[in-house]
Amino acid sequence: MTQEGYAHFNPYVIVSGLLDMHTCPPKGTQYGKRVVRWYEFELMNTVDEGYMITDGDTQTIHIGDLFIRKPGMIVQGVSAYGCNYIIFDSVYDTSFVQEYEQPFYQNATDDFLNHIDKRGNHFQLLEQLPSRIKIHDLDYFKRLFNTCLDHYIRQKKDFQFYAKAILYNILYTINKEMKKSVNSLSTHYSLEHKYKGIFHAKQFMDQHFHRKIELKELAEIAGYNPDFFCRQFKKIVGKSPIDYLIQIRLFHAKKMLMTTNNPIFDVAWSCGFKNETYFYTLFKKNEHMTPGKYRAYNQHLF
Repeated sequence: MTQEGYAHFNPYVIVSGLLDMHTCPPKGTQYGKRVVRWYEFELMNTVDEGYMITDGDTQTIHIGDLFIRKPGMIVQGVSAYGCNYIIFDSVYDTSFVQEYEQPFYQNATDDFLNHIDKRGNHFQLLEQLPSRIKIHDLDYFKRLFNTCLDHYIRQKKDFQFYAKAILYNILYTINKEMKKSVNSLSTHYSLEHKYKGIFHAKQFMDQHFHRKIELKELAEIAGYNPDFFCRQFKKIVGKSPIDYLIQIRLFHAKKMLMTTNNPIFDVAWSCGFKNETYFYTLFKKNEHMTPGKYRAYNQHLF
């Protein structure tokens, strides 16, 4: 990250809040699915079998998990869990003054997201962060989040000053923890080389999910034999290559179902599923409903 990149980061904290186990709905209750408007940090403090669905990826929640969200993500939580959260924009935007007053859980519209895209990337580190990080020094992070909440509740004139300092502290500590995690994964292969190969294969799937992709092709892109590639991909990404490819295809299929009226067969074909029956089977297994019902259920989002 360059010095110029830091200079352009001037976050504006919109809301800081707390959800505890006494105020959250009963275990198993699904929160409404939403399209994220701002940047969000959500630190898990207490958990009772809750989980989070981010862009189609279901993740069991653990105490100490920090969920990181960016504009345009599709998220849905399932209780029960308690958390601290901070919602912020990467820069104060004078054209968004009225938007800052709206409930943060409102869905982002296409026009809203297009405006954010046109502003450009104010802080590269935010875009590089994964959707979840395990926090090791949980007590320290709790203090940071609780301090931000305390200043937010008091709403003093210097709130944004303190909030910015806290956000910088959080991001700095996250960056340190990520570097530690990267260093701990070193093997007899250089870490840089290993990540480069896996990243290229993952990027290839992200860009070419609509066509047939074979394991041998991915392994060649990464520069490994197929068996070693599968082991390393799962270790770094957290899923096997085939499971990751299915996740990406289903994610794009769900977006098409919500944003277009294309026939379901066309949606399946456009997202790399060349067998409609297989697409229906996978979709229902992952979403617990048919593509048609999913489209009808989520039409209100757009």
